[in-house]
Amino acid sequence: MSLERAKKYLKDKGFGDNIIELEDSSATVELAAQALGVEPGMIAKTMSFMQGDKPVLILMEGTAKIDNRKYKDTFHVKAKMIPFDEVEGIVGHAPGGVCPFGINDGIEVYLDESLKRFDTVYPAAGNDHSAVRLTIDELSDAAGAVDAGKTTLAEGILHACGTIRKAGRVDHKDAFLDNGEMERARGITIFSKQARVTWKDCDITILDTPGHVDFSAEMERTLQVLDYALLVIDGKDGVQGDVHTLWQLLGRYRVPVFIFVNKMDQPGTDREAVLTELRNKLDNNIMEIPSDIASEPEAAEELAMCSEQLMEEYLENGSIEADSVNDAICERKLFPCFFGSALKEEGITELLDGINSMTENMEYPEEFGARVYKIGRDASGVRLTYMKVTGGTLRVKMMVGNSCSADGDNVWEEKADQLRLYNGAGYQMAEKVEAGDICAVTG
Repeated sequence: MSLERAKKYLKDKGFGDNIIELEDSSATVELAAQALGVEPGMIAKTMSFMQGDKPVLILMEGTAKIDNRKYKDTFHVKAKMIPFDEVEGIVGHAPGGVCPFGINDGIEVYLDESLKRFDTVYPAAGNDHSAVRLTIDELSDAAGAVDAGKTTLAEGILHACGTIRKAGRVDHKDAFLDNGEMERARGITIFSKQARVTWKDCDITILDTPGHVDFSAEMERTLQVLDYALLVIDGKDGVQGDVHTLWQLLGRYRVPVFIFVNKMDQPGTDREAVLTELRNKLDNNIMEIPSDIASEPEAAEELAMCSEQLMEEYLENGSIEADSVNDAICERKLFPCFFGSALKEEGITELLDGINSMTENMEYPEEFGARVYKIGRDASGVRLTYMKVTGGTLRVKMMVGNSCSADGDNVWEEKADQLRLYNGAGYQMAEKVEAGDICAVTG
């Protein structure tokens, strides 16, 4: 029964063809390695623990052992394994077939760093005569393991701003922005979503874009309408290949960038080491910017190195004004960096204060203009055109078209029947939308 449960789960995730059913037993690491003809380390064994009344699964390479000090530093409790005869009832799979696929609700899954020794690993698939062949990225996706934390950070921002009463979680399938059935099933963001928040005197529209490589086209379309981007980095993994790709795209579209280094609560994370890596691999002008630059002369000296304008101001006045810093950020000559833990909501208020004080209001022409970045449909099948107003004002029943940008026979003109301002799955109707704002148009 456990095998069928795991098979259904993996099939829904798109990994049904990766399942291997074995004639020989795979109940232990050694037996599984023999049956599969691989080295024992490639067996991704699943360890089950109780933290109070909450079960947790940790996947690690077959020869690795639990480091009790590291476990306590990470979870702030001593390691306590689930008793052998209670595993099946609590997790959903019996010993010998325990895996993170098709398990009971409410179980958190973590991948140990030891798995990074291998490109491909073999966790069990629900019973003691099965396995599933997965790359590390596929395992992270299939297991719903904690990732860089982009959507978790968005949830923390929404909670800090009072938009939601409680921050949801991707792995709990209750995230405010990942509200699609497919997204909650896979535990990742697939479609760009919109949320509207206010922090102090700053109104912010959040566009939570997919971070998964399979849905990069959705993300790239959204980049074209951003005023600023917030790039989330995993404090433990640092600059991975997907970060390089994102950084290049942000440069191509000339989007100013704020950086949030997440998961700094985890053991082994080093603030200075991460900042050095970011500077070496992305841009040397990535730095922490103090809230009061005048009180920290060393910070002003460092900022002066980012552009000729800042250097001239510093040499002339011995200081740098906040407006000059904001200009440098907007011109992509400076990239503010913040550190924290989205899951524990640490560092989020500092990030929001930074966004509030270091961003500028964009200027737009009086003549109406808009950029379409997404076409979709609502739950009733109504066609939605998502756009950013880039000039003037868009009003209900106004005729809009592409006569200024289209070629030949591709010209169209339609009436804007409804203007919707989305906030997660819900929306408000608007009579008009001003330049700089995002809306969905029916018609």
